[in-house]
Amino acid sequence: MDISVFLAKVLGLYLVIIGIGAFLASSRFNAIMQEMGREPVAMLLMGVVTLILGILLVVSHNFWDPAWYIVITLLAWIIFLKGVANIWFPQATLSRIDRICKHPSICYIGGLINLLIGLYLCYFGFWMGQY
Repeated sequence: MDISVFLAKVLGLYLVIIGIGAFLASSRFNAIMQEMGREPVAMLLMGVVTLILGILLVVSHNFWDPAWYIVITLLAWIIFLKGVANIWFPQATLSRIDRICKHPSICYIGGLINLLIGLYLCYFGFWMGQY
């Protein structure tokens, strides 16, 4: 299977699930994020896992052609840079979490963005990837 189609399916499903979860359980998401912000070990672990995932995605999918799969490349770089930022600048991550938790509407906006990108990737991964 083509790596772009595979990653479109995986990332698409992940983003759809997270997007719907943000709508169904935004208060739970906010509580979890606030709790993680109080635990330095959890923050470091989140940074390490995000960094590893970002490295794997960037190494396996770094295609800059102006086609639908550039979205996967952009997501890969965002995930990679987020992992680096979480490890190098944990205080900035904590302040971002605080801002998000103080404004519950941000959770809904983020959920909508995740849902739309996820549906876009699912479309190309599951339906267009067969052609």
